[in-house]
Amino acid sequence: SEEMVEQARAKFGDRVDQVFVADMRELPTCGEFDFVTCIDDALNYLLSDGDLVAAFQGVADVLAPGGVYAFDVNSLKTYRTAFAQTFVREDEGGLFCWRGEAAPTFEPGGSAGATIEMFIEQRPDTWQRVTGRHVQRHHQQAVIVDALDAAGLECAAVVGQWPGGLLDDIMDEAAPIKRVYFPRAATNARQTAGAE
Repeated sequence: SEEMVEQARAKFGDRVDQVFVADMRELPTCGEFDFVTCIDDALNYLLSDGDLVAAFQGVADVLAPGGVYAFDVNSLKTYRTAFAQTFVREDEGGLFCWRGEAAPTFEPGGSAGATIEMFIEQRPDTWQRVTGRHVQRHHQQAVIVDALDAAGLECAAVVGQWPGGLLDDIMDEAAPIKRVYFPRAATNARQTAGAE
């Protein structure tokens, strides 16, 4: 977001040209990296296989040979539970309401929506209402592996993520809340493209 970029620029003023907003499907060339992360839901918002391939290709283009990419996607459990319920949380200075639109029988590869409403106290007896709608897609493992292959990335490992960030080897779509992937670049994507 522009707001986060402004905070980063204020903190790292000597590197302002290295901090920018970009669409992950059209990632500009910005150097070569040994490790790239995309954690906490970003890829869930890509709604087509083509978008997934484009995002992975952008990362492949900036990974050094042997570089690792770490990303997560929601599991079926998340769409069948969190996206299938409504809940409200209130704390000092605010109220958060989540209205999921999916069903407990959500199908693999489907899209799910949710509406978020926040009421934020501005001063006593004055509240600001902020509303947002989120649409995400469940990306099946075979689709992800195919998209990684198309981008020239090799899937080295996949693990399940449980609440609290705990990772383990149990990768059952009905148990962990997320799947975390660790693909790597076997060769530099630019070298591979130049050889063809």
